[in-house]
Amino acid sequence: MAIRATLERLLREEAALDAEAGGTRLLRAMADHLRLSGQFAALLQRAQERQAALADAPSPPAEPHLSGVLDWYFEQRLAMQRPGSLSVFLCETGWESEGDFVLAVWHEYLFNSAAK
Repeated sequence: MAIRATLERLLREEAALDAEAGGTRLLRAMADHLRLSGQFAALLQRAQERQAALADAPSPPAEPHLSGVLDWYFEQRLAMQRPGSLSVFLCETGWESEGDFVLAVWHEYLFNSAAK
């Protein structure tokens, strides 16, 4: 039994390393594609403008305002109803924490509100 548990642990670790390395290759390939297609400079400029605009952004709001921002994100940005279980959605879409997701949505909301 101990050998099997060790083998399973090693396989999980190897799979995680492969996934991490593949992710790096994918990011490089995407950046190369954007450069070759002439889209990289415009996207970089937009990212820098966004970063500058959000440099002094306030923290995400408390309830009930936070619920309104999340509803906006799901309905306006993703064109879907807010999922019944946010934790399941976050897990399925690769978010590491609810706090990271809320902050990203809040920044998206602020940036889009300022652009209007």
